[in-house]
Amino acid sequence: MMGIMVVSSLTIPLIAGISSRPLMPELDNHVDAKLGCEYGDLANLNPGGLCTIAVDDSKGFTVLLGDSHAGMYSEAFVKASNELGLDAVISTNSNHPFLYRPWDEDLTKSEYPYQALETLASLKPRPSVVVIGQSEYPMGTTNGESWSEMFIPVLNRLEELDIAVVVLVSAFSVGVEPRACSYLQVVIDRCNASVDRETNELEQSRLSRKTEERSAVGAVRNAVLMDTIGVLCPEATCSTYRDGKWWWRDNAHVSVTASRAMTPLMKLKMSEALKLQNTLID
Repeated sequence: MMGIMVVSSLTIPLIAGISSRPLMPELDNHVDAKLGCEYGDLANLNPGGLCTIAVDDSKGFTVLLGDSHAGMYSEAFVKASNELGLDAVISTNSNHPFLYRPWDEDLTKSEYPYQALETLASLKPRPSVVVIGQSEYPMGTTNGESWSEMFIPVLNRLEELDIAVVVLVSAFSVGVEPRACSYLQVVIDRCNASVDRETNELEQSRLSRKTEERSAVGAVRNAVLMDTIGVLCPEATCSTYRDGKWWWRDNAHVSVTASRAMTPLMKLKMSEALKLQNTLID
């Protein structure tokens, strides 16, 4: 009996510890949040500050803008920038759209997107490439503007500044919350966040917004689209948990693992954008 009590006394706290500790390292905060660069602080846009991840013998710098849907790819952004010989500057603003409001110039000028771009305009030199990502926002309008009509002025301003842009195609929801499961539930395969989704259905769920993004990019000379679905869901069926790693952090945000996997694509799209920037300057 004493032996059973001893084993029980050791097992209970062990199980409690397994259940309560963080699920997996890939579900940790992304780089933008870890550095405190997710609150729309204009000072973060200055190269060399706390939100700059520098590289030796830098040839310039890039900037990550948008909300948490930009921040969730901050690992890929930093590594891709540095591999291209560029410093990476992060200045996201969670829960805020990176759009202008054409129907209200005063309101537009009071908000972070406008102020951020004007801050970039004041820099010497300016960034080589800007990467922008954002969620879908139900924004009220007075004149019925489409999403692209609110985003094109952003791209136009960057074009005026001879800054090329990588536009992250909108994300999609997978309907699960991996962080709601304990470590133990994952170990014993009892986490209901590990699901399979049809890739085509995920693609269809964001088709309207993707059409708007294509329209905006097609209206300017300085932007390229970066669609992440080919990396996130390379097969007809898309698994939220595969190869022992979570690919989503929550319903609408990818994990650190997914972000790191996006590095080659991010680097490719940045390279395409750099070619556009050379054309703009020439």
